[in-house]
Amino acid sequence: MKLWIVAAAMVCCGMGMFTSCQDGNKADAGKQAEETELSPAEVAEAARLKAINRFLVDSIGKHYESGEVCIPCVHIVGTEEQDSDVMMVWGDFWVFNYNVEADTLMMVSGGDHPGLMRLNKFDNGYMVTGFEQVGDGSDFDPSARRLFGLKYGEFHKINSDQEAREKERARSIADYVKENNLTVKFYKDYGWPAVAIPAEENPAKK
Repeated sequence: MKLWIVAAAMVCCGMGMFTSCQDGNKADAGKQAEETELSPAEVAEAARLKAINRFLVDSIGKHYESGEVCIPCVHIVGTEEQDSDVMMVWGDFWVFNYNVEADTLMMVSGGDHPGLMRLNKFDNGYMVTGFEQVGDGSDFDPSARRLFGLKYGEFHKINSDQEAREKERARSIADYVKENNLTVKFYKDYGWPAVAIPAEENPAKK
């Protein structure tokens, strides 16, 4: 079992940059509210996803062999609001590092990090302040049952459905490519054929 607490989240911003990260979250949420017709709940959900993605890139993706880009893929299993400033998020969290070769994202490294994240709200933004991961090897299933509790069945369904996971991964890549104006058209895992990046956006981000 691996436990990431407040100190792990600070890797994302550093204590000296804590205020700037909050300001960035606030600006992002405000921009979303101005440019879209999302409800307050949808804006908050988008802000939480942004915080989770940033944590996965900055605090987990860097522990793998580095690539030119790091693209997280988040599968939310469940959420629970502990109070107005704290949200617990159970999920199957993936990170993938890629190098850009011509029109293709070539995967360099990556992996799965299911578990429970604690997000704290600051103004209109969020920051991951705690993360407890499911254990490795023989501890995987017992720790997953403990962490996910009544949500274990849904987690197991998501984690074991490779086809659905790959579809979500493709949509996450498509979102990243569009948001960062990349000209790539495919992504490729070592030893596998290249896969076309879908043109449609993730429905959850529309």
